[in-house]
Amino acid sequence: MFALIGVGLLDYMCFGGNQGRMSPVLAYEKLPLYSATQKLVNLCVVILVFIGLFFVAKKLSKLCRQLLLIAALCMAIMCISSMVKVNRSMQTYKANGGKLEGKELFELSTEGNNVVVFMLDRAISGYIPYIFAERPDIAEQFADFTYYPNTVTYGHTTNFATPALFGGYEYTPEQLNTRTDESLREKQNEALKVMPAVFAEQGYEVTVCDPPYANYEWVPDLSIFDDMEHVQAYRTEGAFRESKLTTIDNVYKRLQQSNFVYYGITKMAPLIIRAQLYNVGSYCSTVGNSNNLLNEGFKNSYTALVSLKDMTGIVEDDSNHFLMLQNSTTHEPVVLKMPEYIPANDVVWEEELQKMPEHVVDGKKLDINDYETLSYYQINVAALQAVADWISFLKQQNVYDNTRIVIVSDHGEGLGQFGFAGDIDIEAYNSLLLVKDFGETSGEVSGEVPGDVRTSDEFMTIADVPYLAMKDLIRQPVNPFTGNVISNAEKYTSPQKITTSSLWDVTTNNGNVFDTSDGEWYEIKDNIFDPACWIRIE
Repeated sequence: MFALIGVGLLDYMCFGGNQGRMSPVLAYEKLPLYSATQKLVNLCVVILVFIGLFFVAKKLSKLCRQLLLIAALCMAIMCISSMVKVNRSMQTYKANGGKLEGKELFELSTEGNNVVVFMLDRAISGYIPYIFAERPDIAEQFADFTYYPNTVTYGHTTNFATPALFGGYEYTPEQLNTRTDESLREKQNEALKVMPAVFAEQGYEVTVCDPPYANYEWVPDLSIFDDMEHVQAYRTEGAFRESKLTTIDNVYKRLQQSNFVYYGITKMAPLIIRAQLYNVGSYCSTVGNSNNLLNEGFKNSYTALVSLKDMTGIVEDDSNHFLMLQNSTTHEPVVLKMPEYIPANDVVWEEELQKMPEHVVDGKKLDINDYETLSYYQINVAALQAVADWISFLKQQNVYDNTRIVIVSDHGEGLGQFGFAGDIDIEAYNSLLLVKDFGETSGEVSGEVPGDVRTSDEFMTIADVPYLAMKDLIRQPVNPFTGNVISNAEKYTSPQKITTSSLWDVTTNNGNVFDTSDGEWYEIKDNIFDPACWIRIE
């Protein structure tokens, strides 16, 4: 027993520790894979350690019992500490549940200027033509938008990308790393406040919803906006009840409880059998398959997204309003029910895959052939469907024509569906960008058939968003925190520097400069789909 415990601790602490994000039912976003070399090394170490500990225990049994007691106490202290931290952060999150039901959080006017910046976390740009081809009803609501497929982000994780998205070119990873006397937390907060501060100074009523990593907290700390006049901030994700998801049952909680036990056993097992024990997220459980259930993150985000109409108040005057919101529906891969693209618990993903129509646009086929590609495509459809419903609502309320809308993602996801530039999976660094300006209504400005979304191949970056939001509304807008003019000139004067780092965890990558030691830096300009335009910086 002493030898088995020792081997279990070794496996848990030293082998296969960082497998990326997982859902609350302990299903990984990506299937954990181990190479033959990793398995062989682990197996050899496990055998040697087991033999060594076995004979130590035979010779020094009293000492081993004392060591086990000390180890148990240490692990208990670690566990209690972790539980306290998690529960403390969840208290605020749970207190948010349902409290915004039926409340209008922000207003849009019928005669003034309304500006909306809408970030869909990890939304995949390349899906747009395929979604619009499959769903003309969604495409019709976006007929007045311009789609910019040639849009790049500055990193494939939220911590590297969002400062530039909300603050502009002064907040790219390269630029933030030059400000070595300030913490990343301070710089993230500053970036989140740039647009609200500028619009509030111009007399706009400002609303911010779910600002990512506010105060470098997983659950956004809205106190960063407390000292700003005419600025309201809300956490909408998790603030709406699940009544909108009529197909949810209690399988989720039962599976979560059982998987916590199985997860511990799996993490202590040698790598050679760990994949079999994990069993694509089911952990060989009789309760159900984790990957076939809606995770808490998706439910909290999706219920907020489909509640947009409930959040929106309409005022019949000439007041000006700015809305900045983030939603993570497109960040949480789950399998939805076809053909409606609606949430349902315990769907069988193989069956839903069979219902998926073939997607071909301009002779290019989109490969959707496994759980990962199926789930990501589906959540992007579900998100655009919800946003399209909100756009339809704005049209009915006569606030669409005088509303500028910028829909953007901080980054994509590397699924290998749209080509590579060397080792760079372009899909991960290609951000969604859809823009509708004032006065653009189907058939009146573009003369296009509803559903024919305009496409521009202009090279864009997510740092263009503040400029796009303020364009022609605020003459030479100035960043109140730096005193510099907000523009997109930087894009034309030099290549943009991109990091490939995967160090996304703001609880560890939170110094004064970004730790990018696990990745490389690239320069990119003109065309993100041309491998020749990606230049690795030596």
